Amino acid sequence: MAFRLAALASPLLLGFGFPFVLALGRERGWSLRHRAGSAAIAGASWVGILGILWGFSGQPIARYLESACFLLGFASLLWGLFHLFVGLTLTPAVAQAACGIVVSLLVGTVFYFDPILEAAPAGSHRVRANAAIDWNPYAVMAYSIFEEDILTRRVLYGTRLSELERSYPEWARAALWYLLLGFWFHVGFLGLHALKARLRGR
Repeated sequence: MAFRLAALASPLLLGFGFPFVLALGRERGWSLRHRAGSAAIAGASWVGILGILWGFSGQPIARYLESACFLLGFASLLWGLFHLFVGLTLTPAVAQAACGIVVSLLVGTVFYFDPILEAAPAGSHRVRANAAIDWNPYAVMAYSIFEEDILTRRVLYGTRLSELERSYPEWARAALWYLLLGFWFHVGFLGLHALKARLRGR
């Protein structure tokens, strides 16, 4: 139980903790390598804690390995997103807060998506319902790794989202999307950084 709860809470914990470590590093003037090392240590420490909890859980090892791989992809998204915000001239603290807002929006889709579905034109409800689940790291982990449909819980049962036909993505596909987005966000950060350096050199 403790392992499952900690694993499902990981997107929120990483979503706020990972950008905090990155913002702290930038404010203290750490090099990119130093920041990357600190972020990697923070992520590995949490994965290690999950491993300890898994050891007492009786869960199949596949669930631990899948959770670790999925969170690696999600951490990559956070890395790229934070640096993209910094590249847009946001201060580290503001970039950290912006990452927290994005993570909250991703995790919270199951709670606020009903009005979006109600306003959807006919024929697009399923597409929007899938979007609410596909990008929600909490929902993907719960269903694809722990085989639990969170929309059947009492707090969400009877919502518009739970009544619509929908599909859940595999955790590996979602993790790959997070990884690719994180990569391209970081490429965008590097491009903005180069552009600013060129403009300052004129």
